[in-house]
Amino acid sequence: MTKTSARVWVGTFVAAAAVLCMIGLGRPSLWIDETHSYEFSALPSAGLVVLNAAARDAYPPLYFLFLHAWMFVSRTEVWMRLGSVLFHLGGIPLLYLIGTRLVSVEAGVAAAGLLAINPFHLAFATEARMYAPVEFLALLSMWGLVEWLQAGSRRGYRVFLLAGLALVYTHFMGALVLIAQGVILVTGGWGWAKHRRGAYRWALIVGGCFLPWFPLFLKAAVVTRGYGSELPVHEITYYFLSALGVGFWHARWVLSLAALAVALATAVGLMAAPAGRSRRFVLLWACIPVAVELLLSAAGKPVFGERTLISATPAWLLLIACAMTAGPRFPAAMTAVLIGGLSGISYAHLIGFSLPTAPAHREALAEVLAQMRPGDVIVHSSTITYHPVHEYYLPRSTTVYEDFLLEPQGEFHGGRFGTWSREMWRKVRDRLDPAGTIHTGADPHRVGDQAFLDRRFRRVWYFRATMEGTKRLWYLMPSMLYSASSDRIREVALEEHPALRRAYRRDGVTLEYPGLVVERFRRR
Repeated sequence: MTKTSARVWVGTFVAAAAVLCMIGLGRPSLWIDETHSYEFSALPSAGLVVLNAAARDAYPPLYFLFLHAWMFVSRTEVWMRLGSVLFHLGGIPLLYLIGTRLVSVEAGVAAAGLLAINPFHLAFATEARMYAPVEFLALLSMWGLVEWLQAGSRRGYRVFLLAGLALVYTHFMGALVLIAQGVILVTGGWGWAKHRRGAYRWALIVGGCFLPWFPLFLKAAVVTRGYGSELPVHEITYYFLSALGVGFWHARWVLSLAALAVALATAVGLMAAPAGRSRRFVLLWACIPVAVELLLSAAGKPVFGERTLISATPAWLLLIACAMTAGPRFPAAMTAVLIGGLSGISYAHLIGFSLPTAPAHREALAEVLAQMRPGDVIVHSSTITYHPVHEYYLPRSTTVYEDFLLEPQGEFHGGRFGTWSREMWRKVRDRLDPAGTIHTGADPHRVGDQAFLDRRFRRVWYFRATMEGTKRLWYLMPSMLYSASSDRIREVALEEHPALRRAYRRDGVTLEYPGLVVERFRRR
């Protein structure tokens, strides 16, 4: 394959990825993580964005600063998500360049094509979160590292350094890529003596520039309970492989098939990749971030999550590309057919879902607010209808209502961390904004089951989300996935709040919207 034809293919893949990302980009309503991005980025000044990130969240501020500037143009769902789409599109040619340098032109083209249609990456390319920028910055830093190691490029070294620094200021788990890069420099066979001074300079500059945020990183690492899965190591490895193959929200057999396909394809690709330092480079990039997260999770800190490994998953796709291009003809063809088929199944499956739409949220809230009376309360059932989501979709002319969130455990991101963060944020806000121009909505009052057992509220408006496929329903709740028939979906949903069922009864009022249901309960 010539470089000209390869570039045409890569351009075609970028265009195809753009089409896949833009289809229905603004249709689903924002979910809780996206509204956190909005809330943290919509403050009046960049200084307040940084201070808010320091006080309230476990993430560094760079993405919120980007979104703060990005929202000068618009604050619609499409525009907020469009930044992530562009980062994803920018990563496709970077993976092509890396694959061409390390393996072959054919492998680079195949890897770019896999990244363009991969359901896992497409899922994060279409949400207003920092994971698509993490993917792009990791690829940019790796491209700079390859350029520096292979050609001694000063431009590559500067890109390697600056992109790595931006990466850790975008997400703490971006440090996993820096660890992999350090191991590549020391043990990758690229000539440690030749690159030692540059490696030391890179470590000192990145570490020194990150030093101001390091205490907050320690706070997030030591005090919080972790945001990853607490499942056994073999199960979270299985979910990582299946998510990389088909994304999320699938039947068990589809996830199992995807995990098996990805495991076999990467094994074949590892054997087919050219022996030597190039194969070692890709292998270390793919495995070290995964191994570090698994070790931390096994040690009692649940940090393993598919999304935090998005900086390493392009290396897995590059190995699969090696299986498709450099391996024996029959296994290569079978790998291409299987991976392509799984991607098609996943995309068709996601098209079939009916998440709550933006108009549905606005219409539902307007209807409920019009019918609410003194003593009524709104309760949310999942991360799709959570308090910050409602804040985004409230009519701007409406007075912010008092919102009770049912939280039986009485903890907020690890107890002491949450209390400290809220108090620090209030002090910062009161000092820098005494006039009260910052509007982030009413602070939610978290109440436990006892408030419902005491029948404290006259009526309860219960918001819950549904995700509807063609024959079955999957109901998404925080950290767990329920599968139920349409007749049982209500019972499954209400199991999250057993006190609500015991103290209240349905009064027959149900408001239904695309992907969203509101039910009204009265005291027994």
